[in-house]
Amino acid sequence: MKGNCWVMDDWYIGAYWGRRRESAGDCAGRLLKFLTSVGSASGELSRWFLKGWTRRQALNSPVALNEQFLTELMLQGRQYTDFGHELIEDLGFRTAMWNGKEPGVSLRVGVGRFGKGPGSVSNNVVVDIGTRVDDRESLFELGVAEQVMGAVVASWDPDWATWNNRQVRDSQEVAALGLSAQVGWLTYLSAPRAKLAKIHDAQPMGPGVLVVAADKAEDVDAERVIGLHRTLRRALRATPL
Repeated sequence: MKGNCWVMDDWYIGAYWGRRRESAGDCAGRLLKFLTSVGSASGELSRWFLKGWTRRQALNSPVALNEQFLTELMLQGRQYTDFGHELIEDLGFRTAMWNGKEPGVSLRVGVGRFGKGPGSVSNNVVVDIGTRVDDRESLFELGVAEQVMGAVVASWDPDWATWNNRQVRDSQEVAALGLSAQVGWLTYLSAPRAKLAKIHDAQPMGPGVLVVAADKAEDVDAERVIGLHRTLRRALRATPL
């Protein structure tokens, strides 16, 4: 798998981490930092709108880049029981938005989660980029992509993050999602994971490292990506975090 399957498939950036109890204000502050930082990295990510039933409705709901607006947005994303409408506090906050374009880039945020035991939901932030089209090509310049990943790491402090496409993600063992990481074109590993994996060609990023599989996304060898994933999986099985 190399070449066109990387170019034409749906791309996404995903960041994931375990239980972390945070307030709506804390999560709003992280979201504000993220939106501001990715907006500086790429014009494609500089404007956001709340999703609506129609495109016109959505375009009339711009996202304001201030903590008061984003805190209220987080509070609106709390979840309640079907019966009794009781707050499910450990499910944290969730929200979604898009960049106002067709085809567009969308953002899904599920944070402030701290549930325990089977069935608990991890924290995640996912940027759905979609297929590579002309007005989105600048996102795939390595320098821009590294800035965006840096914004992800600095804003959310994830256990791991990946810039990947669906086909290569699905070629890896899904059962390892909570255990290690899915590896893609760009992969961030927090310090504990990076130390265990011992990936020698990684570069520092925040408290962890960034692994760049190739200078250009279309040049990535999927077999190498799968090999890196297996290396990380074996390391974490041998020494659980």
